[in-house]
Amino acid sequence: MNRRLMVLGIVMLAFLGASVHGQDKVYKTPQDVFKAAKEAAKKGDAKALYATITPESGERMLGHMVVLGITFKAFASLDKTGKAAEQLKPFFDTMEKHGLDEAALKKMKKLDPNDSPEEQTKAMRKMVEPVKDKAAFFSDIMGVFKKMNPKGGGIESLAQGNLEDVKIEGNKAKGTIVGKKGDKEKRDPIEFERVRGSWLMVIPMPTPKGKPKAKDD
Repeated sequence: MNRRLMVLGIVMLAFLGASVHGQDKVYKTPQDVFKAAKEAAKKGDAKALYATITPESGERMLGHMVVLGITFKAFASLDKTGKAAEQLKPFFDTMEKHGLDEAALKKMKKLDPNDSPEEQTKAMRKMVEPVKDKAAFFSDIMGVFKKMNPKGGGIESLAQGNLEDVKIEGNKAKGTIVGKKGDKEKRDPIEFERVRGSWLMVIPMPTPKGKPKAKDD
């Protein structure tokens, strides 16, 4: 085996050994990935934070951002003064930078709030297909939010709370994030999933409004 093939083999092994969607760290416990997510949030490192969630969760989250972008565009088109379009231009520019230009958005199927969470997840996965680097897209969009709202638009607020009551069942786990809201204790459930040997956080799908459609509809 010559040197070039050897180097190529090492690169391929490193790629195949990476856990999921670009991160090179393997989190052995739910506590490990939660700690990494908190540290990333404290530093404002959106790419590192994105690497702590499951790929499916990431696509759902980015799908929501695309929906938000479509909503922003509709809102801006109704503002005859042009001020809304000017204020939202950084958001639109970021979307176009990552392949979500006007042509791509027009091809997208609108989300149906009556669809099941599974159907909505599939729709959101299609929405983010044009995005080549999803972690970079998330990072850039969060940067735009931070500029638009310096006091509360970043990811630093996600660093609040401690993980307690972790229960593991196979490749899934549940726990509770314990923090404070004012003077009162706040407890929020959180889920984890082991993907290719690494524990990652699950971002839940919002409950759709209305009743799911029957399959025959």
